[in-house]
Amino acid sequence: MSTPRAQSNGREASAGFTLIEVMAVVMLTAIVITFAVNFFFNLTENTDRAVARTRGMRHSVALLDRIARDLESAYLLTKPEETDPLDHPWLFVADGPISSEGADRVRFISRNHRRRTTEGHASDFATVTLMLREADPGYELVRLEEPGMPYQQKREFPSDDAEGMMVMGEGIKSFSMRFMGEEGDWQDAWDSTQLLESSALPLAVELQVILLADGEELPDEEDFESFGDLGDEGEPKGAFKRHVLLPFRPIDLAALEAGGQSDGEGECISVSECINSVARQPCNAFWRAACDTVLESNAPETCIEDAENMTDGLLRWCETGGGGDPDLGDEGDGPELDNPDDPFQEPLE
Repeated sequence: MSTPRAQSNGREASAGFTLIEVMAVVMLTAIVITFAVNFFFNLTENTDRAVARTRGMRHSVALLDRIARDLESAYLLTKPEETDPLDHPWLFVADGPISSEGADRVRFISRNHRRRTTEGHASDFATVTLMLREADPGYELVRLEEPGMPYQQKREFPSDDAEGMMVMGEGIKSFSMRFMGEEGDWQDAWDSTQLLESSALPLAVELQVILLADGEELPDEEDFESFGDLGDEGEPKGAFKRHVLLPFRPIDLAALEAGGQSDGEGECISVSECINSVARQPCNAFWRAACDTVLESNAPETCIEDAENMTDGLLRWCETGGGGDPDLGDEGDGPELDNPDDPFQEPLE
């Protein structure tokens, strides 16, 4: 039989943690902290990756928008047969000295020049050059605008460090353009000064750009196979594409002058002539959408009377040659329209 003092000593000996229990607690605490730290770092990396992806997306979209605005202003006059090609300044030339997937530079006449002064007269025509040049890291897309019309054909591309060059985008991994011909085929280059595409503009341009990721560099030549890694849909990873429809079709002044001198019988206003007459006027988004719909549904040489999706307002505009406002319903101008801003509507009964 134990004494009261022995019982007290036994209780004191059992009031505590053994070494194994302490080690187990430390180990569990370390595991929890490790998982928490890893989760924090993974969350931070994913956040940084999402921010970089969003920044790259905005950069790519802004760059493609700027290129699209330039291409949509491309303008070309058909060369008369008796004119020397070197005396005909109108051109649309594109090739690819750097890119292997299409053209990476283009030179054309644009009708989108903005005057920088109010003194004197200035043309709204300019020669625009877009081209890719080497930089560190990757490539840069640069733009040169030469105001006014040259007196002779200037097919040669300027040097990439010419005076007036403006950087449109940097940190580019790849940039390419393809061009749709009249038959709907895609071409990697275009030259309106040659016999094949003489005095011709592409119907549309496909743009593709890939930006370098943060800290990424262009691969070496021996590692170039990894340059074109494909995603789940067969497209290069990180590629952004845009299809740009060129609203202006080549203008044949000789044919227009001959048509103006005829007696008016049997004349046919083509869809391309109609759209060009609308495009020369300040029009809102409704009219632009109507033009795009007609262009997508008909061949450029189709007569407007036979064209599909030709609205009454747009038809009347073309028949009047874009003179005045065809939507006001003035006497002799055609039927009155309910909403002058909407070319898709039907005329009032």
